[in-house]
Amino acid sequence: MNEEEMEDAFTMSGHYRLFKKLKYPLYISGEMDEVDSSVLESFFSWYSFDEDHPVFFDDFIYHFRIFRMLEKRNILPEVF
Repeated sequence: MNEEEMEDAFTMSGHYRLFKKLKYPLYISGEMDEVDSSVLESFFSWYSFDEDHPVFFDDFIYHFRIFRMLEKRNILPEVF
């Protein structure tokens, strides 16, 4: 995913400020290079980040990696 797609996914989910904070570390890490934007959009539909509490890069990546593993194995819980 390129930077523009990443920004769109963050912005559409209401996390533009978080994107501005994490943009450089995400770029340097290459963590999102091979990720489809739909995965990040799905991640934001499952996770919520409160702007009143700081979210650090390590915390974000930890949760994203867990989500990505669950999605790859198709073991996300059903929501009714």
